[in-house]
Amino acid sequence: MKIAIIALAVLAVLCVAVAVLLFELMLTRKPTTEPGEDDEKKESSAWLTYRRHALVCKRALLERPHERWEVEALDGLKLRAYYFPTERPDGRVALCVHGYRSTGLNEFAAFARFYLDRGVGLLLVDNRAHGESDGRIVGFGWPDRLDVRRWCEEAVARLGPACRILLHGVSMGAATVMMAAGEELPAQVRGVVADCGYTSAWDEFSTQIRRMFHLPVYPILPIASAICRLRGGYGFKQCSALRQVARAKVPFLFVHGGEDTFVPTEMVHRLYAACPTDKELLVVPGAAHALSYHTDPVSYEAAVVRLMQKIGMA
Repeated sequence: MKIAIIALAVLAVLCVAVAVLLFELMLTRKPTTEPGEDDEKKESSAWLTYRRHALVCKRALLERPHERWEVEALDGLKLRAYYFPTERPDGRVALCVHGYRSTGLNEFAAFARFYLDRGVGLLLVDNRAHGESDGRIVGFGWPDRLDVRRWCEEAVARLGPACRILLHGVSMGAATVMMAAGEELPAQVRGVVADCGYTSAWDEFSTQIRRMFHLPVYPILPIASAICRLRGGYGFKQCSALRQVARAKVPFLFVHGGEDTFVPTEMVHRLYAACPTDKELLVVPGAAHALSYHTDPVSYEAAVVRLMQKIGMA
């Protein structure tokens, strides 16, 4: 009996230690590197090609006229972004939200020309605990949804009440804009593009803890979620794009790679079904995670144009 109690105590301590390690590994700020400079040999050739192309696009984009914007989040963090106006600004702007461990510039540089050539300005934000924004704990979309609302308010204040805003997110950024869509946003927000977003942080971590670390979900994930609630102010199940998207009021375009195993493709079908507004789903055959635009830019751009036509931003 005594041995069993000791064994259980040791197991409990090990589970807590693993949960703390996972929290530190997955939910705390890490240095941001340039695309193309941090890629490991294990990455796919398609991903390497995309990342190197993104670096070239980023350098070209920074040669264009731009502004640096800053807002204060509700909890006092300073958040920062790059704004790229068009030659004939008319108030149309794509507010773009990047994915995990990325930045606005790194994620959307390859997509920038699509918007700018159509006269749509770009607001490329850095999420909390990423890039040039403050913060230590990654929000995985939950506190970030309110940061997106702050950015929308800032865009209206700077560009005027006649501006029109399209939210566009990739991966964690897609989850973020879906969660934001469940909040009361300024009327100037007209639509959302959600590219390869997850249903919830809990679902995504459950997938990755098995796939990447070969560990059981229970009891490690509940412990890590409790740590996140104490240190980050939210729990993994609370961080739900699926629940928030059901409260959306604007049209949606859902995009996902047909071969996405990082955020499994089945998630987008649940998100699409939950969305009550005018919506379109584009699943790109053969595309891995966050590579739908790189895999089939023609179909991707056509779908975004259709959404822009619906919402008066084309």
